[in-house]
Amino acid sequence: MKNKLVIFLCIITSTLYSQQKVDCNTLNINKVPGKWIWQNTAPSFQDAIPASQWKFGEPIRKEMQRIMPVAIDGLHATNSIAFPKGKAFWYTSTSPAAYENYLMLKKYECLKGYNELKPEAATGCWVYFSINQYDGLKFPLPEQGSINYHAYESRIRVTNIDIETDAAGNRIIYSSYRPEERIRHCYFFSGRKGFPLRKITNRELYLSYKIHHEKKTNEEIVKFEKLVVVDEKKYNSLSATEKLQQNYWPEIIRKNKEYLKTYKTQKETIISWYNDAVKQSTINDTAYVTIVNQSHFYPEKLIAKPGEGFNAWVDNLDFFDKTKPKDEPQCIAFYVRRDDEDLPKKNFMDLFYSQFNMDVLCKMVGEAPKKPGGINAMNASLADTKITTAAKQEDKGPVSLHFDNSADGQFPAGWLGMKNAMVQSKGGNKWLSITKDGYWYPRQYNKEIKDNFNLSFDLQWNEDIAYNSGLFTVTLGEIDYDNVGERYRLDDNQEMYWSLYDGYAGNFSRVILWFDPYWNGGGTLSVYTYDKRESVKFSKRITLPDFFKDKNKHNIEIQRKGNGLIVIDNGKTIADLSGVFLSDSKYNLYTFSRYKGKNSDNQNDFFYLNNIKADYDH
Repeated sequence: MKNKLVIFLCIITSTLYSQQKVDCNTLNINKVPGKWIWQNTAPSFQDAIPASQWKFGEPIRKEMQRIMPVAIDGLHATNSIAFPKGKAFWYTSTSPAAYENYLMLKKYECLKGYNELKPEAATGCWVYFSINQYDGLKFPLPEQGSINYHAYESRIRVTNIDIETDAAGNRIIYSSYRPEERIRHCYFFSGRKGFPLRKITNRELYLSYKIHHEKKTNEEIVKFEKLVVVDEKKYNSLSATEKLQQNYWPEIIRKNKEYLKTYKTQKETIISWYNDAVKQSTINDTAYVTIVNQSHFYPEKLIAKPGEGFNAWVDNLDFFDKTKPKDEPQCIAFYVRRDDEDLPKKNFMDLFYSQFNMDVLCKMVGEAPKKPGGINAMNASLADTKITTAAKQEDKGPVSLHFDNSADGQFPAGWLGMKNAMVQSKGGNKWLSITKDGYWYPRQYNKEIKDNFNLSFDLQWNEDIAYNSGLFTVTLGEIDYDNVGERYRLDDNQEMYWSLYDGYAGNFSRVILWFDPYWNGGGTLSVYTYDKRESVKFSKRITLPDFFKDKNKHNIEIQRKGNGLIVIDNGKTIADLSGVFLSDSKYNLYTFSRYKGKNSDNQNDFFYLNNIKADYDH
């Protein structure tokens, strides 16, 4: 009763406070009375929240009320349900519901000029309890592009998944789609045996691969058979004079017949390969692959050397108990997005990490508690996290990278980005090729990008690069770093991904260098500075007469001098600009990318990158 009274009085006080006019100049934003919101009704843009989903989350709310009976000063906290119409397996009628029970944690902001107190519009501080799923929308498992499974509508996931336990016995999922890298994914709770995914055998993989590529090939065969018939009919209907005027038709028909023949041959190749593959002694072994290519038929990639490949997984339709109510939690994936930049959020996370009892989640899914009568806490204080992470980062030292020892078609170790960036041979050397909307950045960087930072690299492109090929982009950005997950907070904001190459959205401070190798006589370098509100604070366009078409061999050096930027091309200074970097921003991540503009009409242009070095001039 006492706790209820305290909560009631806090809500009343907070409401009255927020309705009052305040003086933003004197207000201590961290002392504003906090507010808890238990939001069991969905906003207008979201599907209605079923009462059963809200009811099943009651143990989580009771635990939150236990550890925080009164909202923390300066914190606007909301508990609600997202994606209430989700399904664990979207293609089956018997699938349990999959939804996210979440905590959204916002600080308060005082709007100067209006003297109004409001919660911030967006936040990077969340707690997710993903019900009956293992990869929430905000925390997807990393994986390579893949194909559909032959027996039901699950896609085949190409990734490595390991489940380990911490000192208390809590299960933690680690995943990787690069052999050299393991990412801590989430805590996983379930009383069910197994996992919602299962590994498949070579037999299952080969059959799926055959069906996928045979279908694609059949579609092309049908397409070109129709084209040949239609074109021949049209050509034969022409008069002699028209045939002379439209003399290109025989060549078109000939090429289409060649394409048709090629696809028919490919179909025979696919069938022959599969018939031989199912006779192998390893056909019933667990699949271990280099890559499962969606677009091209590369059966040799379906076998990987030990330590260099990945398992192939499909949905495990036998994992869930189909007799239980569809909204009942049978497994919970538990994620935390910690944000300690704002004191109210830090205070909450310190409390949550030390006091939230994860045995509550165990009991919700029928898993045995880890500490009966005690608190099964994460016990990851901010101080411990920062010390551990900082040590790992500082051990990296200066970056000096080339690709001589990398295999073609592979993604470089220790870096992140899109799959359309990979190692490729060119002119007897290995390069990182970036095509379409590709980007690439280090998983971690050990130092802030400040005065005397120096980044250099070799850059090339194909000599016949098209006019609308797109731009090669270097971005120096201020991206939040997740100390717990040891990663940059890019996965949580898709707009940030896009901003790595287009520069138009993302809400983070960044300096963008756009290198454009026009083919019509000269290239350009464009430099833009954006602040967190997407306002352009600096812009400059520089003509580069030695930067176009076949003048495609360049060593680029980028230096920060105070808040100024120096760019050197093949030993010649092409830009010496002041006021480029914002003094109130801490730049900490550099990325390489290729922006393929909306008007680009060429799919085959590549930018090639090599000999990357990053360090400080002392």
